[in-house]
Amino acid sequence: LNYIGIQALIQSAGDVGNQVIIARAARIAKLGARVGRFTKMVKMLRFLPGMGGEKAQGSAKVINSRLTHSLSTWVSCLIILLVLIIPMFSMWSFPQTDQSLLSWAQRLDDVSYARPDVLTRELEKFDAFYTTMNYFPYKVDVKDGVTVLPTATLTILPWNGRSAPSRSDGVQIHESDYLSISFNFTGPNQTDSGMNLLLLLFVMILMVSFSMVLQKTTSKMILHPIEKLLTQVKDTASSIFESVPDLGGPGEEEEDSSDDENNEDGTWKAANFKEEIHLLDKVVQKVTDLQKREDKTDSSAGQWVGARTEGDETQGKKKGGRMAGSIFQAQSGEKEPETDTMTMVQTQYKLLEDAGLSVEALSTWKLSPLEFDPIMNRAAAAFIIGPANHGIRCEGFLQAFVEEVETSYSRSNAYHNWFHAVDVAHATWRLANLCNVIDFLDYHETFAVLVASLAHDLGHPGVNARFLIETKHTLAMTYNDRSPLQQMSSSKLFEITKKPNCGIFSVLSRNHYMAARKACIQAILATDTALHFQNVKKVQMLYEMNSEVLDHAAEIFRDSRDEDEEPNFPIPEVVDVFKEPSTKQTLMDLMVHAADTSNPTKPWRICQIWVQKAMEENFLQGDEEKLLGLPVHALNDREKANLPYGQIGFIEYLVAPFLLTVTKVLPPAEDMLMQLMLNLKSWHKRWEAECSPREEERIAMRGRLAEVIRSFRESRPK
Repeated sequence: LNYIGIQALIQSAGDVGNQVIIARAARIAKLGARVGRFTKMVKMLRFLPGMGGEKAQGSAKVINSRLTHSLSTWVSCLIILLVLIIPMFSMWSFPQTDQSLLSWAQRLDDVSYARPDVLTRELEKFDAFYTTMNYFPYKVDVKDGVTVLPTATLTILPWNGRSAPSRSDGVQIHESDYLSISFNFTGPNQTDSGMNLLLLLFVMILMVSFSMVLQKTTSKMILHPIEKLLTQVKDTASSIFESVPDLGGPGEEEEDSSDDENNEDGTWKAANFKEEIHLLDKVVQKVTDLQKREDKTDSSAGQWVGARTEGDETQGKKKGGRMAGSIFQAQSGEKEPETDTMTMVQTQYKLLEDAGLSVEALSTWKLSPLEFDPIMNRAAAAFIIGPANHGIRCEGFLQAFVEEVETSYSRSNAYHNWFHAVDVAHATWRLANLCNVIDFLDYHETFAVLVASLAHDLGHPGVNARFLIETKHTLAMTYNDRSPLQQMSSSKLFEITKKPNCGIFSVLSRNHYMAARKACIQAILATDTALHFQNVKKVQMLYEMNSEVLDHAAEIFRDSRDEDEEPNFPIPEVVDVFKEPSTKQTLMDLMVHAADTSNPTKPWRICQIWVQKAMEENFLQGDEEKLLGLPVHALNDREKANLPYGQIGFIEYLVAPFLLTVTKVLPPAEDMLMQLMLNLKSWHKRWEAECSPREEERIAMRGRLAEVIRSFRESRPK
């Protein structure tokens, strides 16, 4: 919040009332988080088959909807009760608006100085005033150091009224200019303590009651269907298991002799297993043994029934974007133990959740690292480049590597900083997941492109390449004016990976390391804005050479998405095109470059924040250019820059043409393009509102926007 500039607004609400509101809001947010955990638990049901349910949307989704509705209703009732009833416990507390203590102190002060003859009578009235209240004065004395009071007053004071409190915390002292008045607040303190105990008891009873209700609701909506499902699974598995020996043919009894020790006729009954999972495991083992036996038989006849084609593997990946058995493989080609793999994945997910994040939270374009704390950003970066997304076992180096990369980004930069790095890495990861890159990129290539996205601006000095060249900066001299920033960043990346505790690439074989290094360097170099139009041409060429296949794939993708099915991309024909070595590098380059220029494609609120950060950095460069007597670019001159007009031009000439081409090759990027069009319209409205353009300027601008929107509509299916 401090980074964005909102903290001052929060600090201005510093009074007690606002603090109470914030505390209550925090409690409500915590309740909401607990509801979110219930929702996560329900989502696990989507992996369970045979739940029965409503049509094609799936039982898990139905249960999720019902459970969310029910829990939301109960939690809302709980919050309403708390908000309405809790303030009632303060009705018997000491009234905060009681000004009688100060009024009497001032009156006695005046009398003791000017009218000591009536002081005794005033003290009696003072004591009588508090007769009906549960707090009262018990002593009035002269303040220490006061010597101006008349002698008559000093003969009356100190005055002692009713009994003093037995505990020191029951004393409240109010002082005026001359007097010190002590009050006995034992009564209000006891009342407050009693009310606090009653409030605590009420909250405990309320929480226990609602816990029982929620437990009953959860059991009814989740546990009972699961119990019913497991019963069905047990019965079905038992039937399958009993029929398996009959399918085995001759020789079954010999291979299953160990099993026959428990059942003489060679068959298994459900009664042999007390757990459904154990039963299912036995069923799978039986079927596997039968398949091996059939493979041997068919192989001797010249046929290999168990062979699996590349197309089968591709189709197998579609559901989750990657195959559980093949992505996590050691470099030797041998599969790691499944338990070790799952432990690693669970550890990666737990580290993410411990930081307050989740995969669901990352799987959206609405994410903004500017709103994360340092721990959340490090956790997000580590997860994005971690083995859960590519299978390369680099987890031992992740923490040190991420911390070193974060340190290498300048904190003084308004835009090219660690937040921007995490944002680009997230956009790359998000786009890679939507496009199922694991279907056409090797694991070390996926690893490389994610690392490149995080490190693409390492060591950025906060000025562009043109400034470095014109000032004859060391970087420009070192790299001969050719992409000095990108070459410096890629160099720093591999300097970091040379450190013993940061060697994320050290687990790769030599060939894979060289391929990953080449992919990283090329992807980082592709983020140079001077190469932007070359990147557009490369992507356009890729589309033109494979337009028939890509158009067909885009049509299938849109149809599946419109029908609320699992988006089907890429299809096998596209996979064959994308697996070409030169095409792979083009795809990696465009993903990182699209992520690097994705600020205009973010939701409007986030888009404006990033633009403000970028302009702040540009203005600082413009100030430096003025001091050095260098030409100042229009976007760098804080006195001349027109923010909405500049963003319209940036989208019109750079981002929109690029994304229009990218979506022809990668249809899942269409959501970015649609948000870009919405932001373009928002910038247009802001330009008209803030700049008050002339009518001819309005007409010209509308014509420009119409051309961009026309290109967008032409890219859509007829």
